[in-house]
Amino acid sequence: RRIPIMIEAHEKTGHKGIWATNSSIHERFWWPRIIDDVKWFIKTCHICQLRQTEKLRIPPVVAQPLTLFAKCYMDVMEMPKSGGFKYIYRSRSLLIICIPRVSKTPSTNWGSNRKLDF
Repeated sequence: RRIPIMIEAHEKTGHKGIWATNSSIHERFWWPRIIDDVKWFIKTCHICQLRQTEKLRIPPVVAQPLTLFAKCYMDVMEMPKSGGFKYIYRSRSLLIICIPRVSKTPSTNWGSNRKLDF
């Protein structure tokens, strides 16, 4: 008998929530632990679940800043001999490109076959 009373009171108040439904029921009825029954009924109302503005509460996570150069993308290219042009030195034929994950600013350097000077 309680559920039909709660359905009628809840629909009469226009799905306004716990306090409006509880006040509407209290005008004509009383039973022990009425507020607990009304809270349960409102939480199980399908229309109220669809219309609720306060969704699932997920606690915010504090973002930890990444340290510089914690992750770095590197690319090493061997450049072909220039055939007499002065753009690429004969002793330095490796082009090294490093891009840090945080700043994303590429830095380049030339290296030799024996030793990478970075």
